[in-house]
Amino acid sequence: MPMVSVTIPLFRKKYRAARQEAQFVQQGATLQKEEVANELTGAYHRAWFQVQQQADLVDLYERQIERSRQALNLLLSDYGNSGKAFEEVLRIQQQLLSYEKRKVAALSQYYIALEEVNYITAKTR
Repeated sequence: MPMVSVTIPLFRKKYRAARQEAQFVQQGATLQKEEVANELTGAYHRAWFQVQQQADLVDLYERQIERSRQALNLLLSDYGNSGKAFEEVLRIQQQLLSYEKRKVAALSQYYIALEEVNYITAKTR
């Protein structure tokens, strides 16, 4: 005897909902991946900006130190000849020390930012 079977899709909504849920979970994972990539890109650009900014500051302080040393040499020659302007010599020496301290601080920040870039890009030496 031949038999005929008919399937009635009574639970079709349940399977459709499960499929949609799987698509939404996949889409959520994709969006989270993009979010992490965007955060890493932003952190990299911020760190690289810090590297460049601190490198510029180090260059600036090196130029200022050189100019201060030249001015100090001139003032020391003037002081040796005339015996005047001792306070000006002291002021220039204090300014020179201030520039050297700022240069060291900028170098420190430069290396910190450089290591942050290396950490983000996973570079090792």
